[in-house]
Amino acid sequence: MRLVSDEFGTEVREREINRTELYIADELFLAGTISEIQPLVEVDGCPVGEGRPGPVTTSLRDRYIEICESGPDAPPGWLTVLP
Repeated sequence: MRLVSDEFGTEVREREINRTELYIADELFLAGTISEIQPLVEVDGCPVGEGRPGPVTTSLRDRYIEICESGPDAPPGWLTVLP
């Protein structure tokens, strides 16, 4: 959520959604510490958007990886330095 709002300047709202919203979405992705940003290209066998990762998801994933690999140049608070 922070990546989307801080890095891309897009408003983020957290809310429950109806399953039908998944079927009509242009893009969908899952995000988490281990999974990073993973595009969803289908829901219940129905393609999402054009059935491949969209430009927003791709940009988010690329920026997330860039931050994770940037080491000391990462934005403040993004990475935890381990001994």
